[in-house]
Amino acid sequence: MVTIRLNTQHLPLLSILILTFAPLVGGVFFFFLPTKSKIIVNSILALSLGIFLGQLFLHHIPEWLHFSKNINPFQSSIFLGFGVLVLMGFELLQEVIFSKHDGGETSFPVTILFGNFFHSLMDGILVVYSFQLSVEVGWLVCVGILMHELPKSISFISIFVYSGIGKIKSTFFVFISGMGILWGMSLGKVMSYLKIDHADNVFPISTGILLFLALSKIYPEVRSKTKGELLIPSLLFFFLGLGIVYTIRNFFSGGYE
Repeated sequence: MVTIRLNTQHLPLLSILILTFAPLVGGVFFFFLPTKSKIIVNSILALSLGIFLGQLFLHHIPEWLHFSKNINPFQSSIFLGFGVLVLMGFELLQEVIFSKHDGGETSFPVTILFGNFFHSLMDGILVVYSFQLSVEVGWLVCVGILMHELPKSISFISIFVYSGIGKIKSTFFVFISGMGILWGMSLGKVMSYLKIDHADNVFPISTGILLFLALSKIYPEVRSKTKGELLIPSLLFFFLGLGIVYTIRNFFSGGYE
């Protein structure tokens, strides 16, 4: 019988690889959906939004508050605002650039790519930091990231497809932007080597990024397409997404004390 032993130093890399390829699962899931059926596609997008917001308000923010008990609340608020302002600034820059080329309009959701990359970068730093605390904390953080990574990738791929980009290209773009987590791991290793401990500020920055993407990108996309007969199924799937997150948090993780 062959026994495989993993060095604990390799666990962050293993978890990062799992999280890196998570968007492909969302791509495979979306690839088999009949995109010509508006009810099915809008319901999946609404479900993803429910899970996404549920993860943000029922898991991500409580997790940030739990691990940042000794952090100045004002400082945390500044870093949360920084996460929002970074994407706002990038979006304004994008509009200025495109206004010089094609009248300021583009169907390609560049801000989502940048936001996904920047958020994945923060996740990579967070994983390295969490495994330094303990292996158990590291895997718990990874599970939490994975829980919002899957619905996030489905939501982003849906928006890309609605923008006229094919399923394969949409999955590829989301996957490439999600590889920021590898850069985040490398940056986290460098910060650890230099004894720079700013990992507690990663939580509010990451939360600000998710908040901006959820409310300014995913929600408007769902809202603009849920009219008439699509409204009730979308609402049902949205609340189903919230219910899934609530159930997992309360009956499986036990919540945060």
